[in-house]
Amino acid sequence: MEMEKLWERVKKSVVEGATFAAEKTEELTKLGKAKIEILNTKHRISKSFTELGGLAYDSLKAGKADEVAKSKEIKAVIVSIQKLEKELDDKEKAYEEMRKSAAEKPPKKKKK
Repeated sequence: MEMEKLWERVKKSVVEGATFAAEKTEELTKLGKAKIEILNTKHRISKSFTELGGLAYDSLKAGKADEVAKSKEIKAVIVSIQKLEKELDDKEKAYEEMRKSAAEKPPKKKKK
């Protein structure tokens, strides 16, 4: 009888450990995906700045410095960058909330 109690405690412990590991894995996966989305947005911003610089360079090279601020293409890129900056800010806030939530989440208590 004593061996059965020990075996039940061991099984329960293994199941609880596996459940905890699965939950932590899921949390870390979500955090990893959110971090990748942040990095992708930063990359898109960088590409947009490169495009903006190229457009400005072409205008300046052509002697059209006064047209840089009036260019529809340049304005469109600026609007795109502004949207991406807002998107990045939102994603970073969401990531921080997820990270804090994961850190604050107490381990599940064992039921006796």
